[in-house]
Amino acid sequence: MKKKIIIGIIIFGFMCFPAALLRAGNDVEDLKEQIKQLQSTIEALKVKVEDLEKKQTSASSQVAKIPEISESVKQLKENKPKGFSIEGARVGGHLKLFLFDQAQGKRNGLKQSSNTSAGISHFYLFIDKDLTDNTSISVQPDITVTASATPALGSDISRAKSASTTTSIYQAFIKTRLNNGLEIKAGVFNPYFSEEYASEVWWDEQYHMNKGVADIESWHDSGIEFYKNFDFKNFSVPAYFYLLNGNVTNTDGKFVDNNDGKSILLHIAPEVSKFRFFGSFGYGKWDDGNDYDSWRYASGLEYKYKKFTLRSEYLFNKFEDTALTGGGRVDTEKKGYYIKGLYRFNPKWRAYINYSDVNLPYTGGSSLLKDTYKAATLGLNYFFTNSSIIMGEVSRVNGDRSDGSEKLDYYRSTIGWRTTF
Repeated sequence: MKKKIIIGIIIFGFMCFPAALLRAGNDVEDLKEQIKQLQSTIEALKVKVEDLEKKQTSASSQVAKIPEISESVKQLKENKPKGFSIEGARVGGHLKLFLFDQAQGKRNGLKQSSNTSAGISHFYLFIDKDLTDNTSISVQPDITVTASATPALGSDISRAKSASTTTSIYQAFIKTRLNNGLEIKAGVFNPYFSEEYASEVWWDEQYHMNKGVADIESWHDSGIEFYKNFDFKNFSVPAYFYLLNGNVTNTDGKFVDNNDGKSILLHIAPEVSKFRFFGSFGYGKWDDGNDYDSWRYASGLEYKYKKFTLRSEYLFNKFEDTALTGGGRVDTEKKGYYIKGLYRFNPKWRAYINYSDVNLPYTGGSSLLKDTYKAATLGLNYFFTNSSIIMGEVSRVNGDRSDGSEKLDYYRSTIGWRTTF
C-alpha cells in the first residue's frame, strides 16, 4: 500500500513540474521587463538632477555677486551728487513777479507816465526744520528787486532804467512750544502790530499794497515773542507779548539795537462768532541816547460770512523829538486806516476793493509837513492753483503835501503773479 502511495506522488510530481517550470519562466520575463522600466526611470531622474545642479551652480554665482552690488550702493550713498541738500528740512519759497505794470497821471498838474514793464519784485526762500517734536527753526532770505516804480510825493511818475538787487534776511527764528501751551519765538521776525501785515494775508490778496499803508503797518524787529491762546466758553483770545529792539526808524533796526532799552508790544485778537477784533499797544525809546519815547497802537476787525470777508485797521505811530533836516526837533506821527472787502465767487475767482487814507510826516525842511495819500484799488484774483495766484489790479492814488508844494494824481495798473511752493 505504501509503495502505491509513493508511486502516485512521484507520478503527480512529474505531471505538475513542467507547468511549474512554465510559470517560473513567465515570472522571470515579467521581472526583466520591470527592471528595464526602472532603469529608464533612473535615467530620467539622473537628467533632472543634473539640470538642478546646473541651476544651483548659476544661483550660487549670482549670490556671490551680492556683496559687489551692496558695495556699489554704499559707495553711491557716500559719494552724493553735489548740490543743495538739507537733511530733514522743508525747503520752499515765495516768488513775486509781474507781467505788466504802468503808472500814469499828473505830478503838480503835468502829465507823466512810467514805461510798461515786466519783472520780478521778490523771491523769498523758506527753510524750516523740526529740531524736536516741540521746537523748530526757520530761516527766510529775501532777494528784493527795486526799480523805483511806485510814484511818491516829491518825485516824478517814472521807472528807473535799471534795477538794483539786494539780499537780506527777512526772518530767522527758533520757535518752541511748552507743555502749558505757551509758544516762545526768538530771533528776527514780524511782530503782530498790524494783523494784516504780520500774518501776511495781504500777500495772497493784493500785489501792490495801497500807497502809504506799508509805512504804518510794517514792523520788522529782533527779540522774543510769547504767544498763548486763551479759550473761553463762547470765544477765544490769542495773545502776543514782545520784548524787541524797537529801532523802528532804522531799516537795520531789526538786527541791532540802537540803545539800552527794549520796546514792548502787546497784541490781542479775540474771536467771537464770525468776528475777530484786533488790538495792539507798543512803547519804547527810539533814539540812540534812549531819551525819546515812541508810541504805537492799532485797532481793527475782520468779519467773515460765507464767501465775503471784510477787514479794517486803524494804526497810529508817534515819535517824540524827531530831528528836522533844516534844524530843530518836533514830535511826528504816522497814522491812517484801510478798509478792504473781498468776495470769493468760486474756487478760481475772487474780487476785492481796498480804500485807504494815510498821513505821513515830512521832515525834509525847517518845519514839519504832512504827506497824505488816499488810494482806492480794485482787484481780481485768478487762482491758477491754490498757491499760485494771478492778480490783476488798478489803483487810483491822490497825494498831497500839507504846504501845497507837491500833488500827485495817478492810476497804476498791474498784472502780477504770486506763487508759493
